[in-house]
Amino acid sequence: MAPVMHVRFHDRHAILKVYDRRCGTDFREYWDQHIPCTTQVEAAYQSFLKKGAMGPFLEEMDRDEATSEIPSTLAEIREGPDGIVRFEAALWRITNQDFRTEAEVYERLKDLEGVSIPKLYALVRVVAPGATPASPKEDYQTVYGILFEHIQETRPATQEDWTSLIQRAIDATYEVNKRGIILDDSSPRNVVVKASTYQPFLVDFAQCFFKDKLIRKWVNSGVAAEGQGWDGDANFCEAADTLDNSGTIGQSMVRRLKKSFGFTVEFRYPKVEELLRDISSGAALKDLK
Repeated sequence: MAPVMHVRFHDRHAILKVYDRRCGTDFREYWDQHIPCTTQVEAAYQSFLKKGAMGPFLEEMDRDEATSEIPSTLAEIREGPDGIVRFEAALWRITNQDFRTEAEVYERLKDLEGVSIPKLYALVRVVAPGATPASPKEDYQTVYGILFEHIQETRPATQEDWTSLIQRAIDATYEVNKRGIILDDSSPRNVVVKASTYQPFLVDFAQCFFKDKLIRKWVNSGVAAEGQGWDGDANFCEAADTLDNSGTIGQSMVRRLKKSFGFTVEFRYPKVEELLRDISSGAALKDLK
């Protein structure tokens, strides 16, 4: 969804990923039709901001998301009153959430940088020329981005290489889950293979769930009070098992290898009991420090 660019700085190769509501073919779809951000649309959006309408709109979206079983879709927003500008405002909200989520993932996974996720070099702000300075809470025009390590990719050539690579990718997703993060977007396309080491790296973390935030949401919604001995860690592990980050990568690749090369490989997938044990022991170690 977010546009990316291969850049060089200080003799390094890097990837610049920006979260811009104006960009993205699939992102700006309305009933399977791409809706470009034209000059007229942008002018209407700027007028919307100048009227101070963005704050109330975001509060409305937050309430809708918190109280509705099925929150409003982008199509419904576009078809409603002031649909054109509210559509742009909703896109800004999504890109802002995606940036903040991905930045938080890198903050929480610092120990995995350069090991199974790319190294993060910087968080980036792209300010439009002549833009009026705004407080962070009202900054609806600045485009944010992340600058991270460029991974020179390769593809395995043998069955043994494929088997080793995919198992390590499965293990990498488990390490992310152990640290209290579930990937909502997990598939082979989210894995790149470093040419020099054959090490798989996970990429794209804009859609993720955090254990502490999920538990807080469950507590606030009353789910935690529905039964005796409710265990937030156990519920998180069940959610991780349902989304099955390891399986969405491993099982997809098993099918692809069978179809493309005719061989079948088997992998070890982590069990939900293992995840609960590792998460619980990790929390216990933190309490001892």
